[in-house]
Amino acid sequence: MNIKLDKLENKKNINNFEFKYLEDGVYIQINNDAENEISLSDVLEQINKKHIREYDLEAIVNAINDKSDFVKFAPKQEEILIDEEVLIDISEDKMSGYVTLLPPDGGRNIEFDEFINKVKEKIKYGLDYEKLKEIFENKLYNKKICIAQGKKPVAGKGGYIKWYFNIENICKPQILKDGSVDYRNLNIINNVKKGELLAERIPATNGEDGITVTGENIPSIKGKEVSLKVGKNVILSENGYAAYALKDGQVVCRNGKIVVYEVFEIAGNVDNSTGNISFNGTVRIKGNVITGFCVKAMNDIEINGVVEGAVIESNGNIIVKRGIQGYHKGKLISRGNIYTKFIENSDIYADLDIHAEAIMHSKVISGNNIEVNGKKGLIVGGICKAKNEIKAKTIGSPMGTVTVLEVGIDIQLKSKYAEIKNKINEVKLNLEKLDKTIKLFTRLAKSNNLSDEKRKLLIKIIDSRKVLINQLNDLKEQLSSIEEKIKMQTNGKVKVEREIFPGVKIVIGNSIMFVREKLGPCTLVNIDGEIKITSFE
Repeated sequence: MNIKLDKLENKKNINNFEFKYLEDGVYIQINNDAENEISLSDVLEQINKKHIREYDLEAIVNAINDKSDFVKFAPKQEEILIDEEVLIDISEDKMSGYVTLLPPDGGRNIEFDEFINKVKEKIKYGLDYEKLKEIFENKLYNKKICIAQGKKPVAGKGGYIKWYFNIENICKPQILKDGSVDYRNLNIINNVKKGELLAERIPATNGEDGITVTGENIPSIKGKEVSLKVGKNVILSENGYAAYALKDGQVVCRNGKIVVYEVFEIAGNVDNSTGNISFNGTVRIKGNVITGFCVKAMNDIEINGVVEGAVIESNGNIIVKRGIQGYHKGKLISRGNIYTKFIENSDIYADLDIHAEAIMHSKVISGNNIEVNGKKGLIVGGICKAKNEIKAKTIGSPMGTVTVLEVGIDIQLKSKYAEIKNKINEVKLNLEKLDKTIKLFTRLAKSNNLSDEKRKLLIKIIDSRKVLINQLNDLKEQLSSIEEKIKMQTNGKVKVEREIFPGVKIVIGNSIMFVREKLGPCTLVNIDGEIKITSFE
């Protein structure tokens, strides 16, 4: 039969295809110019809606796969006429309302008042009447359009603690006019007097209720209250809103509690006369810490003399005013900062910054920055690692002493990156399996061997494939985000105020540079995966 498509009754495209009712049967017409691919499940849904009988699934699958323009798939039958319809969708959280206007398929158009009333049957709040008018007048068919927004509840502001002392306890040493560093007056200890106000609790506030598009009230959440907890040598006011010191001493915040520690002082050396020291406050040592002894404190440790081959551990800062001569036995571990005159033949670790005038033949690790200044400002021999920055006046020596400096890169980020890459590979493998199954079912359909059960399974497989595609895209976005963070981690810097000698190895992120000739003053940075020499900052 010779069919003239331009004389066929014009019907609105539904999902890039439409049905034609002719004298010899029902045809499917494919719109190959459409942007989106045709979904088999959408075709079957429309067939069910139009009550088309005795359809040929194989013909439909072939039409979709081959992108045929015009294919007969059912015998001659009367067309079921469909009126213009309004679909109302409410988001899961009931904070958004959507309208989808479906075109008539041989049926009648609804009136505007009828359109509005259907919408208002479900949506009671936040309607955009101008948007509804635009949809109706312009006949924006088959588009799910947001026409209502609920009002989100406004949470109350959380309570907070107003502190009257420096809870971060961060301090940098002063550089004197002659270039030396003053490690004697760091003022990093929060000294308080008996009866002094230490902190106040500011209560939380109430919020503002919200409302869903269906008219339901959403209770606001009151701001979260915080508790003001006190420990040793601290008392709360009668109403529980203020904390005061009971004794003179050092105030700190430990494990969420305000505590005033009394300072433990040692007039001479830590040696046989004192034994090892373990104290839950601040320790001040007037003399030296001799080889073989150990000093531990829950707060700061301040040593006026020298640390020899001893072990010093602190949950606060460590201050060694003269220096550390470890004799390859000395070890300092601080959960805060370390300040010292010099470091030699020692293992040093600080969660925060490390400050010294010289670091020689030692292993020094900082969770933030290493700064070597003063008159010498020298790093020579050993290994220095910092998360962000290492700064010194001179690095290495004219003798080519092997010296390693490392900055940048976060180990946890690298682990997360590898985990997501593995997930992406797993999703790709599952997609390949689904694609093979879809091809197999298509071949069965062509040979009339596709049962009703397998047809249903095919639709589920196609839907599963869409889910995996979305999952793959999400994982790729996460991977891209982590890659950006890793790039940021490589922004560590090595700053040299005077000179850096051959024999020095620089590691920034994943990049390595061996210094072959004397450089400086300069700043070494990682640019696009390569260590570059820039001007001193």
